[in-house]
Amino acid sequence: MKTKYTREDRFLVVPPQYRKAVFERDKVCRICGSDVGLEVHHIDPYMDPALRSSPENLCLLCRLCHRAVTIIQRRFPSIYFKYIAPRLCDPNDLWRLYVLHAVEVAKKYKGESK
Repeated sequence: MKTKYTREDRFLVVPPQYRKAVFERDKVCRICGSDVGLEVHHIDPYMDPALRSSPENLCLLCRLCHRAVTIIQRRFPSIYFKYIAPRLCDPNDLWRLYVLHAVEVAKKYKGESK
């Protein structure tokens, strides 16, 4: 597994037919469920170049989640590949429910701290 990003890693191209297939499959951000500002994310940008942009290695993320995931992917690759990438691979993962629950808990906590 490659652990350092290089300049060429930033220019990953997704063929239009794969981009369309990912948008049709996912429809919303795989993390938070947003349908605004969606971007295609390469789950493993280091795999074989022939497979790198295949739909199985792509998912939809909103702009905010994409930025957060990319920072983790670049700065903490071992954490990304151990905990985040496997969940992004599964389109049926219930991650979004955990995120929504965390938001509700945070709102409740914020209300109690006043």
